[in-house]
Amino acid sequence: LKHIEKESGLQGRLLRPLCARLMTETEAEKTGDVDRSRLLAISGRSRHRQMELAEKYGISEYNSPAGGCQLTDVNIARRVRDLFTYIPDFSMVDVYLIAVGRHFRLHDGLKVIVGRNQVENDELEKYGRDADCLAVPDFKGPVLFARGAVSEEDAALMGKICARYGRPVVGDDSLVLKGTSGETKRVACNETISGDLLDRMRI
Repeated sequence: LKHIEKESGLQGRLLRPLCARLMTETEAEKTGDVDRSRLLAISGRSRHRQMELAEKYGISEYNSPAGGCQLTDVNIARRVRDLFTYIPDFSMVDVYLIAVGRHFRLHDGLKVIVGRNQVENDELEKYGRDADCLAVPDFKGPVLFARGAVSEEDAALMGKICARYGRPVVGDDSLVLKGTSGETKRVACNETISGDLLDRMRI
């Protein structure tokens, strides 16, 4: 557990509600944001206590106990660090979307999540109200969820990213960008972004 905390860069901030009272207090507990007395002290490999809690709260469907912490995944840990660095006022939606889609940082002020399939596109649209800009193609292609201000140059770049992963008809198809105040704009998807540039922006 200490290794996960260190490698993820979350020293003092990684709260594990089910075993927290067996661990050192986190920053959230010290400041009173989280009431330590309401946390649990489960230990061992058995999952009986967790299953009892599921039954208590009426949760009947859940995956079989297995796997490990996602923060041990290099890509996930990198996205967590990026979130803490550039979006300090992040929401739980931002946290949830860490595991959804491809993530790119266009620059310090703008991150874009690109859906990889229809399921992820649906998720990004579902939480679109939390985006600073949601971009939906009018052709078979990915939805883009943007956090940060989108300039004209950024919008054009998003169009190129969408074109790389989608199937636009050059000259006909476009990406529709929707801002927080309801305004929309269309961006042509006539060019695709280079792989080298995309790799440099990948989180």
